[in-house]
Amino acid sequence: MKRKADRPANRRRVTLRKVQVLRGDGATAVVEHILGGRPPLQAGASVRVSVLVADLRGFTRLSARLNSELVVRLLDDFFSVMTDLAVANRALIDKPAGDALTLLYGLPYTRPDDPVRAVRTGMEMQRAFLGLRNTWLRDARREAATIGLGIGVSTGPLTIAKVRSATGLEYTAVGASLDRAAVLCALAGDAEVFIDRATYAAVATELEKDVSFSQVDVDREQDGEAYRCRPLRARLHVVARPSPVDPVCGATVRARAVRRRIGRRLYYFCSRACAARFAAAPKAYD
Repeated sequence: MKRKADRPANRRRVTLRKVQVLRGDGATAVVEHILGGRPPLQAGASVRVSVLVADLRGFTRLSARLNSELVVRLLDDFFSVMTDLAVANRALIDKPAGDALTLLYGLPYTRPDDPVRAVRTGMEMQRAFLGLRNTWLRDARREAATIGLGIGVSTGPLTIAKVRSATGLEYTAVGASLDRAAVLCALAGDAEVFIDRATYAAVATELEKDVSFSQVDVDREQDGEAYRCRPLRARLHVVARPSPVDPVCGATVRARAVRRRIGRRLYYFCSRACAARFAAAPKAYD
């Protein structure tokens, strides 16, 4: 009898652990919300949610030139780093699709700091992506230098949706705020985070010591006002200017670099051998 009484608790721990690995801490909160005896989350309910959409720039064109193994490896690195940040900031990982990622803040219940956590996640993602791209370059994956990351964040009401299929029940949300975050993501350039007016109103005071905001006219009929977020160096420990990269082997050049001035430009090399190869045929490494 004692074993039977223990089974539900054990089964619950396994379920929660599995969901946390697959979908992030936000999904764990959904399961706890249901298993904890609280009322089920009703489809059709309207909830104020902050949405973050992150999309890799230039990856689709690049993937057409790379072998499938390298494409999968790059995506695996990207999603591994970004989902770890999502879990740390208590986001619900909604739709990882292709080379894009959607995060929801405010489900299954809202918190006062939902917009703040969404913007912080976006800033942390951009900083982490710079480090990831440098890692790719150090590993001689020179093609990855052309990949960028754009992020859009929007805050507003979304409608809870539960989509049933043969594989189970999918928990998500739909609404204009989701579309607006996708539009802002598309407008954001490499290493930029764009947020809408509602998000700015919610985070401007809280993040004024960490982030600088500049207004951007996105030229839209509705909600045609957006803000570009930039980290303040004193608070967020911005990644320093990246170390120069050897144009021959792609290695990151650190202390005691071999320097050569060729024409009007100064180049840095990891060794004299690379410097000699470049000097013999500089156009081959443009």
